[in-house]
Amino acid sequence: MVRQEFLHPGFPVIGAIEKFRKNTEYALAEARGEFAAEVNRIEGKSYPIAHTGRTAIKMRKKQDSPLGMQMYFDKSAVTSAMSDIAEEIRRAGRDAMDNALEEATYKTIRTIKQRRAFKSRKDPSGSAPGDLYDTIADSLDARQTWPTFRGGDNQFMSYVAGSFDIDDGDIATGVTGSRGVNLIEITETGTSPFAAELVQNVFRHPAKRHMKEA
Repeated sequence: MVRQEFLHPGFPVIGAIEKFRKNTEYALAEARGEFAAEVNRIEGKSYPIAHTGRTAIKMRKKQDSPLGMQMYFDKSAVTSAMSDIAEEIRRAGRDAMDNALEEATYKTIRTIKQRRAFKSRKDPSGSAPGDLYDTIADSLDARQTWPTFRGGDNQFMSYVAGSFDIDDGDIATGVTGSRGVNLIEITETGTSPFAAELVQNVFRHPAKRHMKEA
């Protein structure tokens, strides 16, 4: 069998991860300002603590020694109010982070899908559902990794963002194309033209924008 080669024009520069990173940085910068304002609002709210016998500062009726006095203060009511404030601030931080990442993800996906720039001479700006640009854009996501449904205690609320393949969990490895190639690796900075072997797989799975003409 004679092996045939052809000159592949190379893959375009899409730079999905760099675009995603810049959009995330911008969105988080805005979110920090909004979060600070929300914290000020929360801390300025009145969390009334009822002045009852429970919250009073009292002297014990029965003293251990006639030479001194013992007093006590039940801090549970105040601790409860502080917990309410802390929980509201945590919720505000989570919402700010969620909203920022959702905005960055949407903006990046929209940017990638708006314009095609394939290196092929044939229909370089053509698009088709599920093509290279669509596949990469649809793989972008931001996922919360901590706290998780498993619970646990940690001072940080953690997220991971990037291009996720079908089987990826909390680690973004980059989406894989129909021919088994990591599409993020070959399109982040693009590739030069290269010699490729003409195999039957190419005829079975041509570029999706070319299949529209079939």
